[in-house]
Amino acid sequence: MTLTPALIDELFRHAGRSPSAHNTQPWVPRFVAGDGHSPAEVVLTVDPLRTLPAGDPTFEDLHLSMGCWVESFAIAAAEAGLSVETTSIRGCGSALEVRIQIGEGTPSSTASTVAADNGANDPWPPFGVADLYHRQVDRGPLRRDGAAFASALRAVNSALSATGGPLHSTGAGSSAELVEIPDQLWKPLQGRSSLYSLSDPAIFRETLDWLRFDSRDPRCFRDGLSANCLRIPPMIAAAAARLNTASLRPWIGSLTSAVLTPVGFAQRIRASLRRRALSEDSGSGEGLPPRTTAPHRVILTVDDALTATAGGWSEDHDRSTRDDIVQAHARAAQEIEVGRTLLRIWLLFDRCGLRVDVHSELKDCPETKAELSAFLARRSLVESATTEIPSPQNSPRSRRRPIAAFSVGRSTSEVPRSHRLNT
Repeated sequence: MTLTPALIDELFRHAGRSPSAHNTQPWVPRFVAGDGHSPAEVVLTVDPLRTLPAGDPTFEDLHLSMGCWVESFAIAAAEAGLSVETTSIRGCGSALEVRIQIGEGTPSSTASTVAADNGANDPWPPFGVADLYHRQVDRGPLRRDGAAFASALRAVNSALSATGGPLHSTGAGSSAELVEIPDQLWKPLQGRSSLYSLSDPAIFRETLDWLRFDSRDPRCFRDGLSANCLRIPPMIAAAAARLNTASLRPWIGSLTSAVLTPVGFAQRIRASLRRRALSEDSGSGEGLPPRTTAPHRVILTVDDALTATAGGWSEDHDRSTRDDIVQAHARAAQEIEVGRTLLRIWLLFDRCGLRVDVHSELKDCPETKAELSAFLARRSLVESATTEIPSPQNSPRSRRRPIAAFSVGRSTSEVPRSHRLNT
């Protein structure tokens, strides 16, 4: 198919259905036409006004969102008969730049990462534009479906193992795994992580800024989190819209923090006692029967030994050494590849009739992220003790890093569609 401005606009619109934290849609794609000396390409950058500096200071969620956009664009381009190859990923955070080369001819596999093509051996099912539009985050009640979930989970982990996970282009080997978390462990962690987000004034004010409860606000139909998508009743949403103003947000954030701080202190004491009890019982909530009404709880994990080759993030974004900058950029590239994989996982669940509800707060809150990591370490030790030849996932030396957390189940009602900038 011949590249035209209309086709590029269409591909950008399809890719714009990608998920992003708070529905911020931080991507800024630009098409660069090719000539006799250079191929056509898309240059993807970040709108700094659409980042979350308080809630996402390490840019992890931003990079995952950008990876979802890259994968969505690759899927849409492949369906249009175009070959797509991500040729470079440079920078990080607001300074990120991704270059995607576009060619007319045989489309490359949408499972490919930088300069990699799985071709006919692609273990993922083929996805198309219809899949991008059918996929939705459902923030309402999700119904548990053990058979469908078990089948989808096996398919996901089989594909991750076959492709070597999101870092296979580096030759690093298998690095990603989707792990189900016991509901008895998940529920208290979810409460504590939600409290963490609410009791931090900066994070809470930032969240309030992306809520769209007033239908008279033009932003309500462009981005952010609407009352419909959050399943908030109209009367409550109307009252919240009157309070959620730029002048009141600082006061609301500070007041909420003051009220919830002692609650958080009490929760930490209870969590400490619970961890001690679990340690004495040598358990982690596994083996307990799940609540039949609860959806499935899962986290996407990666081998921290691989992603930590970037040395980890510094809270000081003015890094003083060249090594720090190179390491941060390498980690950003890895997280973008994880984002591509994450979208494929959600599309596969959707194919099985299942939808997800994202709970990024569980891995963004330092305390609950540490507990998830501890659970993964205990799980790794148990698996390594019962496996003659440990795999990278269950090796006791392998530290698993939770990078995405979400619930999975069947929707119990029609899911409201979130708004997009390009619609």
